[in-house]
Amino acid sequence: MKFRPRQFLLKSLRVLALLSVLFAICLAALWLARTSLLSYAAKRSLQNLGIDQPEFAITTADLHSIAVEDIILESPDGKVSIERLEITYSPSTLLSEKRIQNLTVSKALAEIAIPLSSESTDSPEPSFNLDLEPYFPLPFKRIQILDSKILVSYPNLAPISANLDATLAAATPDTLSLEATLTRPNETLILSGQSSANNPFDLSAALQLDSPITLLDTYYPDWNSIVPDLHSLKSGPLELTTHIQSSTTNTPAISFTLSATELALAYEEIEAQFTNIQTDGFFQTAETTSDLHFHLVANPERLTRDTLSLAPNSPIDLQLKLRELNALSLKTNSPLNWNYDSGFATGSSTLDLHFDLTSPTIPLHGTVTTENIVVSEIQLQPTDLSLQGDLKSVAFTATPLFLSDDTHPLATKVQGSVHIPEPDDQPIKLTATALLHPDSLSQLPPETSLPTFDLSLTTQVFDISSHTLLDLVNQNGPATFSLTAFDQTTNATGDLKLHFDLAQDDASELFTGHATIDASNFSLQSPTLQGNGIALQAKTNFHDLNTDLANTELPASELLKKLLPQFDLNLDWQANQISTDTLTADWTGGSFTLQPTDAGLQTTSSFGAGILTLGALRLEQAYLENQFQGKLAQLSGTTSISALLDGVPLELTTTQTLSSPLENLSLKGEYTLTPTSFSHSDLLARFDPTFAGLTLSAKLSAAGAFTANTATADASLDLHLSEASLDYPASRINASGITANLHLASLHQLESGDLPSNLSVELIQAGDFQASQANASLLLSNGSHLQLDSASVNLFEGSAFLESTSIPIDGSDFTGQLFLENLSLSQIAQYIDIFDGSMEGSVSGYLPYRLHEGNFELLAGKLTLPDGTPATLHYRTKGLLTANAASQTPTKPTFSERLLKFLKIEPDAVAEQALGNITIQEFTAELFPEDAPETPIRIRIAGTAHSDIADIPVVISTQVHGSLTELYNFLIRLSSL
Repeated sequence: MKFRPRQFLLKSLRVLALLSVLFAICLAALWLARTSLLSYAAKRSLQNLGIDQPEFAITTADLHSIAVEDIILESPDGKVSIERLEITYSPSTLLSEKRIQNLTVSKALAEIAIPLSSESTDSPEPSFNLDLEPYFPLPFKRIQILDSKILVSYPNLAPISANLDATLAAATPDTLSLEATLTRPNETLILSGQSSANNPFDLSAALQLDSPITLLDTYYPDWNSIVPDLHSLKSGPLELTTHIQSSTTNTPAISFTLSATELALAYEEIEAQFTNIQTDGFFQTAETTSDLHFHLVANPERLTRDTLSLAPNSPIDLQLKLRELNALSLKTNSPLNWNYDSGFATGSSTLDLHFDLTSPTIPLHGTVTTENIVVSEIQLQPTDLSLQGDLKSVAFTATPLFLSDDTHPLATKVQGSVHIPEPDDQPIKLTATALLHPDSLSQLPPETSLPTFDLSLTTQVFDISSHTLLDLVNQNGPATFSLTAFDQTTNATGDLKLHFDLAQDDASELFTGHATIDASNFSLQSPTLQGNGIALQAKTNFHDLNTDLANTELPASELLKKLLPQFDLNLDWQANQISTDTLTADWTGGSFTLQPTDAGLQTTSSFGAGILTLGALRLEQAYLENQFQGKLAQLSGTTSISALLDGVPLELTTTQTLSSPLENLSLKGEYTLTPTSFSHSDLLARFDPTFAGLTLSAKLSAAGAFTANTATADASLDLHLSEASLDYPASRINASGITANLHLASLHQLESGDLPSNLSVELIQAGDFQASQANASLLLSNGSHLQLDSASVNLFEGSAFLESTSIPIDGSDFTGQLFLENLSLSQIAQYIDIFDGSMEGSVSGYLPYRLHEGNFELLAGKLTLPDGTPATLHYRTKGLLTANAASQTPTKPTFSERLLKFLKIEPDAVAEQALGNITIQEFTAELFPEDAPETPIRIRIAGTAHSDIADIPVVISTQVHGSLTELYNFLIRLSSL
């Protein structure tokens, strides 16, 4: 067949036309069915994504836009409802670049249900991947979500609802930017970011919570069950900003900033209150390295755990670094100002700690530097604490502790360890040792020194309790202590051990335990106190002790009232000898106990000594026992004292009441000395040497009452002496039948009160002199005067007595007068050695005396015959005048002599006879005449001398010369004549 080009062209054109018509018809059919085709395609795509029954209605589909309304998409993970979705596009761009222009979502509601978590060992570990490169190029230029909501529900919790507005923009297929805002009442979350092929991820998030606690309480009411030990939590507005960045050249990095205001919490024993807290961090990870940097800055108003707390308004600035997930470091950028036990100890510390995370035990090392250390007002120099160990056990050493401005350390060789065991039911254990040098304490009095102590500390911390043991032992054998108190320094040498056992129950924060002191081989030396061979053991137990009481402002008395019922004390001591200026105790010891009872308190004390020397008084087997019981406001008790004095047992008992011992001390009671007998005791001579050789025999008893307070002390005394006798052989003096009753209403004021004291002596003998029935009644007045109401004695068959006399005790001048009545001249004559005769009759008189300028003086007195009663004197005078008449040389007789011879009268013989028999009408003895100080006695006798020849009037005058000592001798024995 011949090819015909024209016909072929025409036929081809007809075919093309027909095909065009058919294509146009097909396009028209497709256009008319576009919504159905699009709906079918969309449903198949959604079903492939797991949405089985999507619901929607395509309301617009043209060459440049598609609008879909009433969209409902459900899957097991949630549900999305969209009121309207609109897509705009350019057909050429859609066909060439497979990108749309805009996707706008209006009034969408996304409901997300988060199921309960289920554990699965087969599930892979979650990984964090910031690589968005597989999603590029992006198939859109802009996506907008307007006026939408997200609703998140969780089992057993109220759903969380938030408004959402977001925009995703892709100016080019390889870039993306995001702007999104989620808002709720009091909460706002703003997201912004961008991504590109070279910088796949750069996202920032800013979250602001005006009331974070309200959010927790509303949507997670049981949130505090996760932290059951969190007792309270309060917070003001909270802001969190996060920035996540990743690129093809840099490793992924996350940075964040968190700030909160007015945060307060109570967690276990921790209480905290912050005005603001701000933290920022930076985390960077790669295939080979990963670093975390964390920075915390806070201003706490209060941060405390138990008794340890930060100082108010002390800023916190911490830096934390984690490198390659195997090395962690913690460092403070500024010191932490802390205080312990309400200011008992304060300081400023900085931390520099490093942890190795490659080992399961996490080894660590670092230092803690503390400055401005003040312990109980004692300023210490800065110190460093070096740490080495792991999370289970850390050993530490400290640089020597020095006082401020001191070159001598307070503590050296400080070291120890902290052990955190497994399992957790075992206690945390802290041990420490050191050498303690307390003599460097500036608070010690001047010239006070203490030895070096070995310190050993062990503390166990349980879940709800703790137990601490502390031992102090003076180092290297006996040590010397030098203590200064009350302007007196005491040096002590010996061994000292201190032990403290302390347990604390965290539930009550109270302490229970005991403290013991063991002192041995001690000797004491001070101006007023000496001792050797001293040993002391003391133990005090305490229970439910609140140490916070020591930091209160309570007065000391109120503090003791609270503390004493929680203590009991036992103390025992022994010594070879203890001596003071006035007392020496040999082979001595004692004890003291204090213990609370149901009725209040009870104390007992004892003291014993083999030999107790009080000045000149020596007691053997001395023993004292005392007991008090009752409420602290008023205690009642008894005391018993026993001893041997020269083998004679002495026993003294007392009953007393002690009131308000911590405030207005008041003590009152009564005492009794059991009747005791002495036989020939030289007790008086021991106290006054002038009584050397004087012995006393007597029965003695005493009783009285006593009172005392913080200002004064006083006692009454009723002393009874009976069947007593004195023997003074050296002076040939003795007295028997002595009875004395001494009554003093006040020993302090030496006041007798209304009851006088009395003394009586049946017989007094001084050589040849004898007196009887001596009696005296006296009163002490206010410690200033001794009032003699009566004093008398029988002597020379007469009596002598004193008039009522007031004698100043302070030695002031006074005068008095001794009266003598009816003294027998016959008795007096017996004491005149040179008098060879006898006298009958009596004399009476007076003798004044005085104390003048400290000297006792006898004044002018007189003795006379009472009422003119005559006396007689008989004397053996024969030969007194005539014995030597024959031997005399003859002389020429006078007229008188011749006359007497004529009368046969011998004058000397008559005189002898007359002097031997005299009737005395006048007898005067002037005692201590003022005009003759060297003649203490001047005697004048006038009367009638009788003889066979005649009665002769006679006057005899004589004088006693000599000193006052001779006078006293005359008065005692009358032998000077």
